[in-house]
Amino acid sequence: MNDLFMVIAFIGLAAVFSARLMNPKTGRTVFWVATTVTCASVFLMAYPPDLGAGLLMALGVGFFIVVAAYINTELIVVGGKTYSLFADLDGDEDYGGGLTATKTWWLTTFGVTMAILIGLTYFIDRDWVWAPVASVVVIASAALSIGYRDASMDKPVAAGQRLQFGVISVLTVGVFTLAYLGAYQTSRRRLQNRQAYGRHGKRT
Repeated sequence: MNDLFMVIAFIGLAAVFSARLMNPKTGRTVFWVATTVTCASVFLMAYPPDLGAGLLMALGVGFFIVVAAYINTELIVVGGKTYSLFADLDGDEDYGGGLTATKTWWLTTFGVTMAILIGLTYFIDRDWVWAPVASVVVIASAALSIGYRDASMDKPVAAGQRLQFGVISVLTVGVFTLAYLGAYQTSRRRLQNRQAYGRHGKRT
């Protein structure tokens, strides 16, 4: 492993992190240049002789840099459009935490997938006996929480995110779907009954 390129890679990473402290235009330029330098240096740390390892390391580092920037900054601009997990939203767009419904449901899909993979570890190596049960509990708890929130916010089922809802339903073999719809319908009925009771109380 080449020590010179390792040093350059760390300098590139430092520049990536410092880009968010600069003004937006300069910061974006520094971010992309530093990301390119970092990935190239990581690649050259392993190649020669190992081409495969070099490519894998470079792609991995590049992926994590871009994901971190997407989550924490507004440095990613493509075609004049800024890509950022958190953004200033109108009241109708805000699904909570500065996220749109689309982003929230894709994150939910990712989280459910991770929970399933953790649960499957038991069936692969017969370790972590608690993993399958914990996976089901986490998925069901998330479904109940989201179902209640959508109902309380007067949103349609899955806030209209049918694709993500369908993917999650297939991945969880209906476990998420049943828990979500149960919480959603129960919460809607309670809210409707509460509103009806409130109107009746005002009349009397």
